[in-house]
Amino acid sequence: MVLRLDPDHPMVWRTPALLQFGIERPVAVVPSFSRAFGGLEAPRELMLDVLARGVTRPVLELLAEENGLPSAALDELLGELAGVLLESRSPAVPLEGRWIAVDGAGAAAEEIALLLRRLGARLWGAGESGARRSGGGGSGSAGAPGDVPGVTAAPTAGHEPVAAASTRGRPAAPELAVLVSHYATDPRRAAVWLRGDVPHLLVEFGEHSVRVGPVVAPGIDTPGDAGPRDDAGSADDAPPAVVDGEPGPCARCIEHTRSDADSAWPAIALQALRRTAPSADALGAATAAPVVARVLAEFGAGESSWRTHAVRLLRPGRAGHTVSVERIRPHPSCGCRSLPGIERAGDLRCAVIRPPPRRARAAAVPG
Repeated sequence: MVLRLDPDHPMVWRTPALLQFGIERPVAVVPSFSRAFGGLEAPRELMLDVLARGVTRPVLELLAEENGLPSAALDELLGELAGVLLESRSPAVPLEGRWIAVDGAGAAAEEIALLLRRLGARLWGAGESGARRSGGGGSGSAGAPGDVPGVTAAPTAGHEPVAAASTRGRPAAPELAVLVSHYATDPRRAAVWLRGDVPHLLVEFGEHSVRVGPVVAPGIDTPGDAGPRDDAGSADDAPPAVVDGEPGPCARCIEHTRSDADSAWPAIALQALRRTAPSADALGAATAAPVVARVLAEFGAGESSWRTHAVRLLRPGRAGHTVSVERIRPHPSCGCRSLPGIERAGDLRCAVIRPPPRRARAAAVPG
């Protein structure tokens, strides 16, 4: 376990003997450093420095012993800092060094990719700009699942990286992916990440709002499943994760739910796939990108609730924009919830978004 001072509460000195955590809203004032350290400056500064960066308890105890700090004094210090200490298995910067793919096109995808790079993430399968270009308009025009940029499919004319990426040191698949869409998310684009067992964050820009989430985490057993998914199984056989007894949804679940609410949704979504949503302008993208990074960081640090929840940014980019969190449930008819060996209806295995017929057919009239 890593002990780390919470960076959300900046550390300042009130006096040489009083340490305060939090500036705008102080959450703790620790008066016992002089007593705990016996007035020794060097070990005091050392302990604060390593706790700010993150350190395991055994290493902290070793440093204290080497610098003449009794174990009782260290315990007293940690007790005083209990309200501002974080304890986790994750590094201080959850995104630093992680391989992340940004699957999308346009300014919004570029803004997200650039921020992730500034936070230390390594962009998988991308060139200088960071995002992978989906062909067509705002969210891309997905063909067969193999034509989507992902972990197993070779790039095609429809979906290509922005620039050729060096493969030196790059893993076969990213650790996380961000699927950026406009108005609707074609489940066939997400199918590649499902097939590769890559957790992917669904980000969707609309007319008046942006939805960030959920994170679809494939490859985890469904309720009652006796064992893990066979690696040779299809994309539909990789169910999203189970959180607190409830499985998380996938991209197809969301489109099923929309179709239930509006029977015309598949036709509307097909028309919107190639368009760029108004909320994906420069200000909207700049508002959404930090939320995307925060959700990825928290998910990477072990926060499982993002598998069943999403952030809704209403009127992003405006001074009065609002933020809310909504729960998203799996759809009972979606094939992702089926257990291995259970036959699924063919129409449910197909992508929800399909093109309408080109022309109506006249019914045959007897006689």
